[in-house]
Amino acid sequence: MSKGSIIKVEDNLKVCEWSRSIQKQKGDSLAVDHESTLSEFTHVHLTQNNLQELKEAWDQLGMDMKQKFQSMYGDITYLLNVEVYLGLIRALTQFWSPSYSCFTFNQLDMTPTIEEYTALLHLKGVKLDQVYTKAHKPDPLVEKLMKLAGMGKAWAGKQIQKRGNSEGITWNSLRSLLRSHPDPDKSLDILAIGIYGLVIFPKSLGYIEAAVIYLFGELGKINLAPTMLAETFRSLSNCRKKGGVHFVGCAQLLTVWFHSHYGEKPKPTLHAFTDEYSPLGEFLKKKLPNFTKDKWIVILRNLRDEDVKWYVSWLPCLDILYKCGEYDWVPLSGFGVVLVMPL
Repeated sequence: MSKGSIIKVEDNLKVCEWSRSIQKQKGDSLAVDHESTLSEFTHVHLTQNNLQELKEAWDQLGMDMKQKFQSMYGDITYLLNVEVYLGLIRALTQFWSPSYSCFTFNQLDMTPTIEEYTALLHLKGVKLDQVYTKAHKPDPLVEKLMKLAGMGKAWAGKQIQKRGNSEGITWNSLRSLLRSHPDPDKSLDILAIGIYGLVIFPKSLGYIEAAVIYLFGELGKINLAPTMLAETFRSLSNCRKKGGVHFVGCAQLLTVWFHSHYGEKPKPTLHAFTDEYSPLGEFLKKKLPNFTKDKWIVILRNLRDEDVKWYVSWLPCLDILYKCGEYDWVPLSGFGVVLVMPL
């Protein structure tokens, strides 16, 4: 911290009160007299990959291998069982603001955060302050694929295909290795790349882009939550501006995030901040409403402050910078919040 400033720590209750007062004062994020150039209604396509083979591969693993997978890749397998409802995703897109990268429901501004996505996926051992950036001169894709699959150069070279302007590999090329690979650890890697390519970054049906394979090599070193959010935000903005395009963000994570903040208030739990507790696993126990797009639009259009859980119980305790002197920063609430005040 620079000289001439002091650090003051506020408790969670005070920051929550501050957040609510700021929301009431400033309303939504749109400026006065702002006229949107976006169309009044946006049509969104949402086609999901068939995940049955991935589910079966996970179910057939022994308990030891499942625990090993989760220690390396977190709780991403729970995403295989998160049901995505088209009506909700289409309605959420309708309220997305590309200019501010947030949802504006009535006069409430909401957006997924890096901390929330990191906690949902239960990523372990990652460096939270480091994000993924593509290398200036990455290794050839064939070498990355050889390392991922544990196969020779001849095999890897035959599997690479091109769709549009991007290279990649079809899931069909990897699924035969998923159950028959002689190295059990490589089978876990292939299962993980299948989830990342078909669920978290589903750019094209049955196809895993080279970008996902390059990103996969950084797992365990950096926090991939910002990359997941960036892809989701970009896809939402693209759908909102153009309409009639496919949503290619992670619809499962977006679904879990929204329902974590909307609906019945959760009961306090002693497991919320432990390593054994899984927000995604707990979410799968819920029964979700499958409303039409029109009904969700009515609900979101009339959303009130009391309808929203601004702070989810499963978010770990984190220090955040929320204010500097009289300047308000992003109104995120958490235990042990840092307040910076100039002397």
